[in-house]
Amino acid sequence: MAIPELFRRTVLTHVPGFSMTLRPQHIHRTIMLAVWLCLNSNAATGDEHPSAATRNKLITLPGITINLQEKYVDLDATVCLRDGYLELIACTQDSKEHESLFSVAARPMHVHTALLAIDARCGHPAARRQVNDEHGKRWIDVPPAGDTIDIAVLMHSGAGPQTPRPIRDFIIRSAQRVDEVEGKTLSASTPSSSPDPERQKTSLVRFLFAGSLLQTNGTGPREYSADSTGHLMTISTFGDGVLCLPWLQTRDNGSLTWRANPKVLPPEGTSVTLRLSRSVNTTDAQDDQSTDLKQPH
Repeated sequence: MAIPELFRRTVLTHVPGFSMTLRPQHIHRTIMLAVWLCLNSNAATGDEHPSAATRNKLITLPGITINLQEKYVDLDATVCLRDGYLELIACTQDSKEHESLFSVAARPMHVHTALLAIDARCGHPAARRQVNDEHGKRWIDVPPAGDTIDIAVLMHSGAGPQTPRPIRDFIIRSAQRVDEVEGKTLSASTPSSSPDPERQKTSLVRFLFAGSLLQTNGTGPREYSADSTGHLMTISTFGDGVLCLPWLQTRDNGSLTWRANPKVLPPEGTSVTLRLSRSVNTTDAQDDQSTDLKQPH
């Protein structure tokens, strides 16, 4: 793959009705250059005895390992919540550890670029768009889109390579949640218009590569939103998660909620690896989208 082709890939595609495309020159060039060098180092140097990392097409960056041959991205992570209500699967360090299973040291924009390197296609997060039709001016919800990504967890132990476990093993459904403003415990019902709970449980292994957003930063260059908010892998619909659920998951009283599963999670502070890979079936996430769209928060 030629360097120019890598650089032409955009980090963000646009939300329908919005102008949010990131120009190719804003791609994190260090990562993409490393990918290209890994793919072409043998041919360029004539090395007949490449290293194991080169043979396996591995790119190692701070907190990230990209396996170009097997098409997955590994993230260094730490368990930050063993028992409690969840809004996210993973956040960045020093952001939302109180409502996330794991914290990750890598920057969300770098994770985004790593997913592009394994040929995952970025879509867009959930958004609101104003339309003007026969009903007049009104706002409609645009559901998230993007390739489906499998999230798995690898535990570290001295027993050798571990079998990745799907993320759904570490999450359980909850009929209650805590209101973050008033601290009250709220009960969640299951409206008929919501996606089937069993399909939701099955689909928690897969998330959409939505790709966050670019935010205006005064007169300076626009910022990658998830780098500021810490929203790397989200359950609730925040509207700027790099990876998100294929349906709109809001905080209203009728929404299904989720808790950490203390029966399988190791102690807080334990190091694990989160493995991201393209789903072999990219249609499931689109099929699970709810037709009852609610306003993201």
